[in-house]
Amino acid sequence: MRVEHSTQVAVHDVEFGMESIELSVGVVMFLFACSQLFTKNRTSVHYSMALDCFCIAYVFFYFWCVDSSTVLPAALWSSDISVIFLIASTFYVASTAILRGDDRPLRASFPLLVPPALFVIGFGIYNAIARPLDSRGTGDWPGHFSNPVLSRLSLAAILFFVISIVLCLVVAYRVRKSGKIHDRNLFSTQVIFLVLYLCGALLGLCATILKDGNFLRLAIIALGLTAAAFTLTCSKILYFSPTRPDRGHASVKRLEWDKDSESLSTRLDRLMKKSAPYRDSNLTLGKLARMLGEDPKRLSYHFKTSLSTNFRGYLNELRLGAVCRDLVDKPEETILAIAFENGFNSKSSFNTLFSETYHLTPREYRSRHATAHPESEPDQNSRYPMRRLGEIPKA
Repeated sequence: MRVEHSTQVAVHDVEFGMESIELSVGVVMFLFACSQLFTKNRTSVHYSMALDCFCIAYVFFYFWCVDSSTVLPAALWSSDISVIFLIASTFYVASTAILRGDDRPLRASFPLLVPPALFVIGFGIYNAIARPLDSRGTGDWPGHFSNPVLSRLSLAAILFFVISIVLCLVVAYRVRKSGKIHDRNLFSTQVIFLVLYLCGALLGLCATILKDGNFLRLAIIALGLTAAAFTLTCSKILYFSPTRPDRGHASVKRLEWDKDSESLSTRLDRLMKKSAPYRDSNLTLGKLARMLGEDPKRLSYHFKTSLSTNFRGYLNELRLGAVCRDLVDKPEETILAIAFENGFNSKSSFNTLFSETYHLTPREYRSRHATAHPESEPDQNSRYPMRRLGEIPKA
């Protein structure tokens, strides 16, 4: 009797320990996801990381609820499976963005994110209405192996996650081979954690194939602890590292950047005159930096110190200049068509920006300059050499 009691106590302690880890990992991932949304100068990388961490936090909160016998709505039964599909996609988007060091718009990743997101929603609706996938009380963890449908879906979800990690490692290999590593410290850290994620995911895949719930649980816990460790390491690199732009040897970089500012201005002006990339409404700082063969941080610093603006302000200056020219040179085209041709993608934001800048509506500007034809050469008094406005209207 004492042996049985001791065994029961030991099992209970292990269960409590597992539940505590699941809850802790969920809390850490949730807080890190929130921190990405409150970071200053947020980019699409922050949003993709936030989405990925929210999904991971949900899975561990789900496991904690299941292990603690918390009653869940029918729509959430076995929802860990569907969310893992979404995690695989968000993980790939966030990881490749870190590896490449770019800032492509999050909407460019919608083809990867929308299908699994729709599957999560459809899976929940199907469970809520038909309720055929109730795996509670089956005796295995997390309650999927006894149901043939859930068993296959679990295997597919974890396999999809493994594939996403492998693809990230392929991207890392290509970036390293090209020599275009944005931040070596962050790049190396990401690769190390990708290998750790892959080990945990492969263990989870083996456990799912063997239908061993205890083995799978250990693999999931290992993945969770790895993810939690990554959030702490990533935070240290991004926010507390001595290599931040305002610390350590970065000041030396700034001196080098300042010396080369005229050359960069010339190359930037030449690029804008030759191919007019500002007309691309999806142009990002990362894309422009790649066109110039420069570090995005270097380019951002140049906008701030040499041009007293930022990337978005620089683009808006050029786009408005081109719009003003075309309003006079192309009277047959509509104002909206001209705005879209020159990189604007929203009628309301264009009209607001134009009015705030010139204290005139585009239509008023066109009518006032209907007989004016700016010279073919750029205006030498313009803030940026490329820009050509003619006379800037007075308020």
